[in-house]
Amino acid sequence: MESSGMSGEEEKSMEQLQLKITKLSEGLGFGDGSISGHELRGSVGAECVAAAEAIINSPAIISRVDANSEGLLLDDDGCADGRKTKKIFHGVVEKTVSKNRQKVFGGGVAMATAYEIGSGQSSGVQLQSVFSNGISALKRVGLNFGAHTADRVAAGREDFDSGCGAIDKAPEAIIAIGAHEDKVYSVLGVFGISHEEAQPVVENFKTYAL
Repeated sequence: MESSGMSGEEEKSMEQLQLKITKLSEGLGFGDGSISGHELRGSVGAECVAAAEAIINSPAIISRVDANSEGLLLDDDGCADGRKTKKIFHGVVEKTVSKNRQKVFGGGVAMATAYEIGSGQSSGVQLQSVFSNGISALKRVGLNFGAHTADRVAAGREDFDSGCGAIDKAPEAIIAIGAHEDKVYSVLGVFGISHEEAQPVVENFKTYAL
């Protein structure tokens, strides 16, 4: 990349940035999935996990990000599973380095879809259409969003699976809300969301899962 889109002073400021992060827990303590922390520790070992955590908490993960045609930093969101990238596109234009991304499993598309379901707007609507509605909502308000593929997509499933577990396993995730209802309420309580505030959303997920 020829230009990071940042001045020398801005880059220097980034290098000196210090953050204070408070860990709330070692994990949610419920749910399923092959990329959970507990699963990874069991499969790769504590030494490998410690090495990965050392890298995650080092300046090595801070990198320059690409810019669009106006010279502004790209700000699409992305998944949180930490996969490496092979090719990166902004529309059909291939970029050279990863973008400045907010990390949430499934990215903004999954979050917008969750809103569509949690707000009760998707009763009786097929899940694929709910995802389309979520994408349309992001476009209407001008929010950029990203996605990824994966080599692990099974042959013959390319037209059905994206390679993102949060998206491909969305039906199971929706069902899990009801299956772990009490623990979901407990986790939300940590963030100051009361049972009464969360109940309509949880009930909408349970209803949609029927």
